[in-house]
Amino acid sequence: MNNRSRFLILPLFYLVLISGCKRKITENDTEQILMVTMDHFLNSSKKIDTSKVKFTVLDVLFFEDKSAYDCEFKVHLVSPGKDTTGIIAATISKDFERVNRK
Repeated sequence: MNNRSRFLILPLFYLVLISGCKRKITENDTEQILMVTMDHFLNSSKKIDTSKVKFTVLDVLFFEDKSAYDCEFKVHLVSPGKDTTGIIAATISKDFERVNRK
């Protein structure tokens, strides 16, 4: 391999290597991660007795903003004597660590 072709192939190799490192999250993956994040948020709250109250996230509609996801979750709530389904709106950060209910 001569020097000229080496200078063309090596930068191309490094570009492919660097671009392949960060995995792109698909819309379906984002939807699943948002649902799991909200489920964890609702069922691990210290204000709620989780032995009596159980939330199940059924569906999510979301809009991706610059710094967060604006979401509406369809949630099934089961508690002693009650069984209902409703909508909860929340904002979830891009790193899926912070949840702010609206």
